[in-house]
Amino acid sequence: MTGREAGLGVLKTTDLSLLVALAVCCLLASCFSKEWEVTLKIEMLGWVGTALVVIAYVPQIRHLYVEKCAWGISISTWLIWLVAGALLLTYCILRNETLFTFVQSVNITAIIATILLARRSNQICSYHFASALAERVDTATSADYAADHTLSPDFKEIF
Repeated sequence: MTGREAGLGVLKTTDLSLLVALAVCCLLASCFSKEWEVTLKIEMLGWVGTALVVIAYVPQIRHLYVEKCAWGISISTWLIWLVAGALLLTYCILRNETLFTFVQSVNITAIIATILLARRSNQICSYHFASALAERVDTATSADYAADHTLSPDFKEIF
C-alpha cells in the first residue's frame, strides 16, 4: 500500500506536475476572468453612453413633433452634424467598431428626424413666443431708456 492510498498525502512527481498545471490554469483563468470583467465594464460604459445619446435627442424631437416649433433651430448646423455623422459612421464601419457604428446610426437617424421636423414646423410654441416677446420688450425698453437718458461723459468712457 502506498502512502497516498494510506492517506498520508505523499505525492508522486506526476501528481505534482498535474497540480502545478492546474494552478497555472486557475491563475490564467482568473486573469482572463478579471480581464473579461474589465472589458465588460468598459463595454457597459459605452452602451450607457449610447443610451444617453438616444435620450438626449428625445426632448428636441418631441418638441419639434408635438409643438411644430423650430424656434432657434439652425438647419445649417444640423446639416453639418449630418455630414460629420456620416463621415464618422464610415470610419466606424471601416474599423469594424460595432458600438460606435450603432451610436452613429442612431445619431444620423435623430439628426435627419430633427431636420425634417424642423423644416415642417410652421408655428411658434407658447414658451418660445413668451421668450421672444419678453426679449422684444426688454430691447424696446432699453432703447427707450437710452433715448430718454443721455449718459454723462464719465459713463461713456467706461462703455
